[in-house]
Amino acid sequence: MNLVPEVLTSIPFGVNADGYQVRLSLFTKSGGSVTLIGGNPGQGKSSAVKIILAGCVGTNSCVIWFDPKSGADANPYKDRVEVVSDPRNPGQFLDYLVRIQELIFQRNQIISQGYDINILPRVVLFIDEWALLTALGTKQEQQLIQTEIRNLAATGRSANVSLVLATQRPTSVNIDVATRELSNNRVAFLVGDTHASEAILGQTGAESKTNPLRPGQALVWLDGQLQRTTIYEVPEQLSTWCKNAAGYKITLQDAEELGEIFSRESGINDI
Repeated sequence: MNLVPEVLTSIPFGVNADGYQVRLSLFTKSGGSVTLIGGNPGQGKSSAVKIILAGCVGTNSCVIWFDPKSGADANPYKDRVEVVSDPRNPGQFLDYLVRIQELIFQRNQIISQGYDINILPRVVLFIDEWALLTALGTKQEQQLIQTEIRNLAATGRSANVSLVLATQRPTSVNIDVATRELSNNRVAFLVGDTHASEAILGQTGAESKTNPLRPGQALVWLDGQLQRTTIYEVPEQLSTWCKNAAGYKITLQDAEELGEIFSRESGINDI
């Protein structure tokens, strides 16, 4: 582990059919991104999330993981990652979404005054089991969570906030078109039909019966181009990396406080 954390940009994700490395850009000069991942159970969705996480561990980023399965997947990495995981408390997930949206608003105010926000930590929010999360709680809570996720996808880029959305059995019901169209990176593992493929990629292909995707293979849509990709294996030492990088952990509260300090010292609060 480096003594000085790196700035998070793109992460190595796999190898395409021509043998070239495929990288997912989480952050560019334009800011953050939205990454959409879907596929049938057992095809590689969970591994894809962990591979992206592996690329975040040694960086100076705030990493938050929504895991509504009581933290079953996220808890091994909580030394480095802020985990939100109680399915009995949908209000907790909603509170985080609202706070991240307020952080985006704060950062956009800083930008509007001519300041550079790159000194502030980049934020990556993983939402695992997206469909499960948006089915928690009352109808009102479900609608609020869905709305906040859509807003975050639409507004996070300029504020250096990236969103990683993963779901099993993707459909047009649990993936809205607006969020898909905002997704810079789309990763589709094997799915059951053309509708599921279109829900993730915006086109068919991941359902192919003539040359089906094998477990660990995905169609990856980057900048309008589709690449058949074999994703990397999850590093066996990922949890150890996270323990060793505990000093790099930045919570949402830390990111909020750093933004407030920056605003105060720049005199933005007085404008």
